[in-house]
Amino acid sequence: MAEFIRSKRGGFILASKGFLYHKTNKSKGRWYWVCSKKPECNVRCVSTGEPPDNPTILKEGRHDHAPDQDDVTARKLVESMKNVAAEHPEMLPATIIRDGLSQVGDEVLPKLPERPSLKRAINRKRQAELPRNPQTLGEIRELPEIYRKTLSGKSAQFSVIFFKTLYNSSKFIYKIYLVLNYACFTNKLIQKITSQIKYF
Repeated sequence: MAEFIRSKRGGFILASKGFLYHKTNKSKGRWYWVCSKKPECNVRCVSTGEPPDNPTILKEGRHDHAPDQDDVTARKLVESMKNVAAEHPEMLPATIIRDGLSQVGDEVLPKLPERPSLKRAINRKRQAELPRNPQTLGEIRELPEIYRKTLSGKSAQFSVIFFKTLYNSSKFIYKIYLVLNYACFTNKLIQKITSQIKYF
């Protein structure tokens, strides 16, 4: 069965019978594709249908190379992990990658991007879904409920919110705002924490 797969740049790749195609044109409801192994293989394909529905193949040439279903599976896995990152931006990239790799066999692993590249792609997707950095203390209090809970799902008594880091004099300075429930801290501990805060 043919299907659309998201490309690295946010477009679509066509997968059909273990072959991958890149879009070359679209006209009057028809999508025109060329084999992803071009220029070694210039086989063309024509389809109809719009994402997210599966396409219908109208015409498909004959390739001079074998299909590679493992490559198709790898592309779909990367897309799936990005979708998880978008739906659950609170999940760590390492957790998303570990869960994703557990779903495929060893034969697919060589087709996947290197782990650092995969982690960067997942991080970009997560960052795109995260709310913008709060600029005032009032905005911090208005954080969505999902970011007011611990990883176990409990409402947090306090929050430590990290923004971006700045490189200065060979060390990182973390700019932090703390929203504290003071009843949970002794005065000595509060003084120790607040003494380390670098404000905007």
